[in-house]
Amino acid sequence: MQYYTTTEKTIYDDAALDFGQPWQVVGRRRRFVEHYCKHLNGARAAIEAGYSQNGAAAQASRLLSDVNVKKEVSRRLDKMAMGADEAVKRMSDWGRGSLGPFHRIDDVTGAMIIDLTTPQAQENLHLIKKIKTNVLGMVEEIELHDAKDAVDKILRVRGKYIDNVKFEDVTPPAWDPEKGDPREFVQKQLKQ
Repeated sequence: MQYYTTTEKTIYDDAALDFGQPWQVVGRRRRFVEHYCKHLNGARAAIEAGYSQNGAAAQASRLLSDVNVKKEVSRRLDKMAMGADEAVKRMSDWGRGSLGPFHRIDDVTGAMIIDLTTPQAQENLHLIKKIKTNVLGMVEEIELHDAKDAVDKILRVRGKYIDNVKFEDVTPPAWDPEKGDPREFVQKQLKQ
């Protein structure tokens, strides 16, 4: 193992520094970050990056406590995260989802068959919440994400709902307190 001393800190690694910037995460440390960001399992990422299987968890803990590794993990996870626009798009797809892309009619029997292998089905797999198979491993049933729930969430995100309205605090705009009892006013309005 080689080590490099800089004015900022000493970095222990088995690879040369990139572009003369000693604070970058390089070599096995970089591979650790790449693998860790895929599955968020430190010990597994350490082994996949080339560290010994014995003590992989301890090595992962050391790496994850390193300020530079933390920064790189955070930067990469931020880059990988789903943004608000993408989340609304995903919910819109769920709200519009149908079984159409996932079934076909058998030419011989006329029965409806669930087929997830077609290009159209492959493009729409994100609509599926759950798949049930039979003992032979054939798809027997699929459940799509709840369209009503998706639409409800979109409307909330877009500010189309007003939550927690207290009606006792609301005064009808056409009623003037000087005109008397509001119940009489409402009854008169209903008779018109």
